Amino acid sequence: MNAGGVEAAPWLAALFPAGVRAAWADTCRCDPADLDPAEAACLGPQAVRCRRQEFSAGRLCARHVLAELGIRDFPLLPAADRSPQWPPDCIGSLSHGSGRALAVAARRGGLLGLGVDLEDPARVRPELWEMLMTPDERVVLQQRPAAARSRFAALCFSAKEAFYKCQYPLTGHWLGFDDVSLEENPDGDLAFRVLARDWPGQSWRFHGRSTLWQGMLVCGVWAVAAA
Repeated sequence: MNAGGVEAAPWLAALFPAGVRAAWADTCRCDPADLDPAEAACLGPQAVRCRRQEFSAGRLCARHVLAELGIRDFPLLPAADRSPQWPPDCIGSLSHGSGRALAVAARRGGLLGLGVDLEDPARVRPELWEMLMTPDERVVLQQRPAAARSRFAALCFSAKEAFYKCQYPLTGHWLGFDDVSLEENPDGDLAFRVLARDWPGQSWRFHGRSTLWQGMLVCGVWAVAAA
């Protein structure tokens, strides 16, 4: 681990096209005292220990990937909707859960958006599946062997979370789980079909991949201009 408990994550960068930097951290090793003062001020006095460590881990991972892009001393502050405000010429995404935090970032250019999500598959319980899936996804679920259904349900949840993080900075549009249908191609790549009629995202194409890491499902999504 580097200072602050952060480590480069080439396995995570490999989910994305070239140019994306990635880092991860064990949240219990991250010290809120290492935050930029402006970032620390965002926590507030009521923030519990777990929240402080998760927030700190995400920001320290962001600091790591931004430094790899040549950007230093940039506090990653939340916007009014709580989404991170990345440097103007950068795109990025954060995720945390189950004692780990992730960050990805890239210079704005051919890539126009990034989204990453980290999920413990065991947390996506069967009673949640119907809420998370579209009718088409539920058909796919029933076609899977029973042992594979939990993994597909977790993939639907995590991939849609990553997709949302990728599309929202571009569109400013809120989407629910039933507004997006996931397709997993035979090569493992992820494709998304937005069902919401008023979604203003037709100017971009979204692609995704997933991997299992330390028992966790990790999904990465990126956006490029539509041809």
